[in-house]
Amino acid sequence: MKMPSFHVEQVIATLPGPELAEAVAAYYQRNVARFSPVQPQPQEGFFTAPFWADRLAKAQQEYATGMSLRLFLLDGPEVAGHINYTSFMRGPLQQCFLGYGVDAGREGKGLLRRMLEQTNAWVFAQMGIHRISANYMPNNERSGALLRRLGFAVEGYARDYLLLDGQWRDHILTSLVNPAWQAR
Repeated sequence: MKMPSFHVEQVIATLPGPELAEAVAAYYQRNVARFSPVQPQPQEGFFTAPFWADRLAKAQQEYATGMSLRLFLLDGPEVAGHINYTSFMRGPLQQCFLGYGVDAGREGKGLLRRMLEQTNAWVFAQMGIHRISANYMPNNERSGALLRRLGFAVEGYARDYLLLDGQWRDHILTSLVNPAWQAR
């Protein structure tokens, strides 16, 4: 499957290779305080270029086998955000999970929303997904508002859903369904 890329002004969302490992590591280093409360405990080496060189190579393999699509938003040499479609489930479910984040200096400017509009449509059309699920913590109002603007519907509330920042956190469960889905 051809490697996709998406554009919003000068920003490109793509699945980079190991050559961008230093830029990805720098992105997570810059945003450690921002992402720590909403992401699982990082693996050893997470903030290093060698970790990301290996992870980016694995992400390309996962994409080639239809298991995930892990995109980074690139503004020149700098990583501005990430969009991950993971845990692709086929058969009668045809679902994946969406996760995302944007650099602290780019929040509130519409970049992530405009990029997600494109990538969600592509995952539906090109990867044959029927349902994209995205979950967020109840106190993360910005994420909830973003998902509503994208058309995600609330489907439930999960108590103690994920272990984040050392505590089990409740989440609001949402999904976006592809109304034009057809069996491939």
